[in-house]
Amino acid sequence: MSVRATVGCQSGIHQTQTVQKLRSGSKGTADPGNSGALMQLFVQDAGMIATGAQMLRWQVYTAAFGGVVLLLTVLFQATGKIIPSFLLSISRQGVVFLLALVVCVHLFQYQGVLMAQAVADILSAALALGLLAASRDIIAKQ
Repeated sequence: MSVRATVGCQSGIHQTQTVQKLRSGSKGTADPGNSGALMQLFVQDAGMIATGAQMLRWQVYTAAFGGVVLLLTVLFQATGKIIPSFLLSISRQGVVFLLALVVCVHLFQYQGVLMAQAVADILSAALALGLLAASRDIIAKQ
């Protein structure tokens, strides 16, 4: 692996750790049971706290999937793989999220809105791992 790819991977790992700490709440520990208390720091409305707590739980449960997507996006960027990098960049917050939102809302109504980002993270991570498997020999040559 080249120096550029190594630096990109280290940056991606740091980014992933930072995102997971921010998503998981206080002190960097993933405690989905404490999501209501975290929401109370920002909102006082009980209905909003309950909804926000549900969203945070979905995000905590799937934070590792989002980390995989971010890490592999940086890896593809660092190794000059434009197409896989682009596909991952538009998947998690774009195309896959929109599809997940439409399907989840259709199947689960309001809960589908809350879970759509988590579903998009899981599907995007599957895409990322598929792209990694397809590009593994090309990346290894660099």
